[in-house]
Amino acid sequence: MITKNITLTEAVFLRPKMYTLSAAFGEVVCFLEGYYSGIAKSQPSCSGVIEWEAFKTFLAKHFLVEIDSVFPRIMECYSESDRAIGAVRDLFSEFQANAHQS
Repeated sequence: MITKNITLTEAVFLRPKMYTLSAAFGEVVCFLEGYYSGIAKSQPSCSGVIEWEAFKTFLAKHFLVEIDSVFPRIMECYSESDRAIGAVRDLFSEFQANAHQS
């Protein structure tokens, strides 16, 4: 049996209630932003940090906004947290598939 290791980002988007109090989209994003920004201070070339920044760039291109506006824009598009998390989870899968094809 082949098992796939999942990244922290995938794990959080798959089971947000394990990592946040209410699994609200804003909490999920803040958790991931805080986690990766904390790691970046001591390990800026960590693969998770690089992947998170590349994913945010991917999202910004997808939603046609600046990187700093991407998460507020997602909330505008998907008014419910569950829908926003699901959409971003799907986009993360697409991002990973594109990254592995390159």
